[in-house]
Order: sequence, then C-alpha cells, then structure tokens
Amino acid sequence: FGFEEVSELRENICSRQGPGMVLMPSPLAFTKSAHLCDMFHADMGVCQTETIQSDMNDVLLSQPEKSACKSGEAYQYWCGLTDEKTDGVWLNVNNNEVLETAGRTWHLGEPNGRDQENCIETWLTVTENRNTSEWNDQSCENSNKCFFCNFLKRPEYLLR
Repeated sequence: FGFEEVSELRENICSRQGPGMVLMPSPLAFTKSAHLCDMFHADMGVCQTETIQSDMNDVLLSQPEKSACKSGEAYQYWCGLTDEKTDGVWLNVNNNEVLETAGRTWHLGEPNGRDQENCIETWLTVTENRNTSEWNDQSCENSNKCFFCNFLKRPEYLLR
C-alpha cells in the first residue's frame, strides 16, 4: 500500500470517538480494501442487512470527502461480499459466512457477471425525495471503489 492510503485511514481512525464504520474515500480494489482494514484490526464493512446498508449510506453522505466515491449519478462503495469461490453464493469477506441475497436490492439485470464479476458494490443515488441503494456485481480487482472499515471497539495505538 502507498503511504497516502495508510496515512488517510490512520487519520480517519484516530479522529473516531468509538467503534463503528469508517469510510475510506480512497478507492481501492476489493482485495486491497479488505486487506487494509485487516491491517488496522478492523473488518471490511459488509452490507449484511438493510439497516447496516442504510447506516453505511448515512456515514458516506455525512463525509466531506464523499465526492471521491461518486461516479456519474451514484456514489459507489464495496459491500464486503464476494462469490469468488462459488458463483452465486455470496460470502462475507471477513468470515466466509454465506449471505442470502434473494430479495435484496439488486439493480435491474444484476447480478450478471458470472465468473468475471465476483464482488458486490453499492450504488447510492441521492435525489430530493429519497436515497436509493442498489447492488451491482463488479470485477474485484479491475475496479477501484470506496469502502468501509468496521471497528468493533475503539482502536488504540501506541506512538513509538
């Protein structure tokens, strides 16, 4: 990882008051995103429920750096789910638990990537009346997206 990515995450972590989601507005490939969170003893943020998805959207929209996550009309970020092992079986990247995605908010015609698009990104569209989240399957390594690190407790670091 470059100094910029590590430094930015460290700065975002140190400004936190407690546990929870930290947005990383420096887009990275899926595997690098998960690895960077792990380096800081955090899990990659996973859209496990609609409530968690909504919380992630709120965190993103509250950040001044959110424009780095916007592409076209939608904000985009990794959702922490992959089907790299078995096509159509979506796993939480942190613990390999299966997450049922039937009935979730897939964009029309998605997932459509078969063995070429194995990671889920969220498209968040903001209008005057409401915010809409939809999922898209995307190439894990050929696409860079913003992402979240989820800290289960307040990080403590020692200066040396």
